[in-house]
Amino acid sequence: MLVIALAAAAWVFYPALRIQYREQKQRAQLSAELTDLQARNARLSDQVAALKTPEGVEDMARETLGMVREGERAYVVVEDSATAEPPTAAPDRVTTPTETVWTQVLDALFGVRD
Repeated sequence: MLVIALAAAAWVFYPALRIQYREQKQRAQLSAELTDLQARNARLSDQVAALKTPEGVEDMARETLGMVREGERAYVVVEDSATAEPPTAAPDRVTTPTETVWTQVLDALFGVRD
């Protein structure tokens, strides 16, 4: 009798729990995306603020265009490609909430796929 009662309860509550779990997981993903976008927005705002100053414009021209002032000399240092490390840029992709064994089990149980 207990098994039948548990099976009936699972049958009744499973759809609601499935919807709740999916919404909770989506909310966590959207929250992580929002955090990443806010950090990116802050970096871009800092760049805009720097480019509003003459020093910021000059620094950007020197870094990206290789421009120099009159009378200055520019030197280019070339590294050996075998020993040089690739440049690392700030990631612009969304981070996902950490996955645990428990979340993997719940994903399988509720049919959630990323």
